[in-house]
Amino acid sequence: MDASLSQASPALRWYRICGLTVASEIELSGALPVPAAIDVDVSVRRGVAGMEGLRLNLPEGGAISVSEGRLIIIDVADDGLEKAAIFVLGSAMGTLLHQRGTTVLHGSAVARDGQALLFTGASGAGKSTLAAALCTRGHRFVADDVCAISSDRQEPAIHPDGRRLKLWEPSIARLDLADRRRARIAAFGEKFFMAPPESMAVSCPILAIYALCDAPEGTAVAFERLGSVDAMRVLDADSYRPDLRDLVRSHAERIAAAAALTRRIAIYRLVRPRDLAGIDRLVDAVEMHSTALALAA
Repeated sequence: MDASLSQASPALRWYRICGLTVASEIELSGALPVPAAIDVDVSVRRGVAGMEGLRLNLPEGGAISVSEGRLIIIDVADDGLEKAAIFVLGSAMGTLLHQRGTTVLHGSAVARDGQALLFTGASGAGKSTLAAALCTRGHRFVADDVCAISSDRQEPAIHPDGRRLKLWEPSIARLDLADRRRARIAAFGEKFFMAPPESMAVSCPILAIYALCDAPEGTAVAFERLGSVDAMRVLDADSYRPDLRDLVRSHAERIAAAAALTRRIAIYRLVRPRDLAGIDRLVDAVEMHSTALALAA
């Protein structure tokens, strides 16, 4: 480890994100603060985003560079730091995890009895809403948006990402979670950080991955266990920022990682109407299905 990453400084802020200890020179709103640490995995600094590593140009000017799976450099003016922090927690951390060889899915995850359920799907598919609804039933929040999976153990596990759940206002209203609404997320309009009822503090094994698929209104909720080929396609399609992943990981590496996961985790296509009015029926179905899986394990 680079000694420069191990020196505590009053100017630094410390966070735990996706199982990694992060020392940052800027505030990362939404990340979980932790006490100053001796061993640091990731350093977030302000400076000049050069050509080392992968350079991400920001929509409103400036850039972020990510290198060696351990260093993020933010190159923006002071008035752009708040929005830049959103990219640090999303695209930059996702890229950094890809650089480290971690499998990263675009999803949300909750856990009960020490086993995680991970929901993937396209943006707007309702992953965060389903996770929030399950939390109201006693599940513990694990991750939202960036789901980092460790496969270097007997059972693949997901790291708590240290960030708060994020919900759009209609979902907050439907789930009656106004008292848990926190800061508005810059650049996302009526989307807010939420305080989940209870969060996981340690990694936990994954019981199942559910890929959310839309169905017409009135269609019954259905679960389809995917074979290895279709499961690998889901993992590939629902990877976090596959365009960035493909820049830092080879095709062979991606195939090998996906194949290893499909052999060890049950992956299902979860077909349901995208209907907030039916969220209770969806939660009932997921709880029944996952309970049966846990009992059969």
